[in-house]
Amino acid sequence: MYGNQYCQLKKAQNQLHQAGIQVKVNLLEGDNSIVGELCNFAVQHHIDLIIMGAFGHSRLRQFFTGSHTTEMIHKTPVSLLIIR
Repeated sequence: MYGNQYCQLKKAQNQLHQAGIQVKVNLLEGDNSIVGELCNFAVQHHIDLIIMGAFGHSRLRQFFTGSHTTEMIHKTPVSLLIIR
């Protein structure tokens, strides 16, 4: 199930490496929500800062589907930088 996502992560890692940017990729799996997995990973790996993009969605869509960005703001135990 996660093979394609991992291939995409490795492709992005290779492109960044070719541009001179060193990155490490991780594909998170688990029973928690996306936000829960990100928060757990940050704590377990002593990460001090999470940087994430925020995408604008309509208020109606956000009401029905929620927002990972909003949930991260409320739940993350580390500093969060949101880029819009």
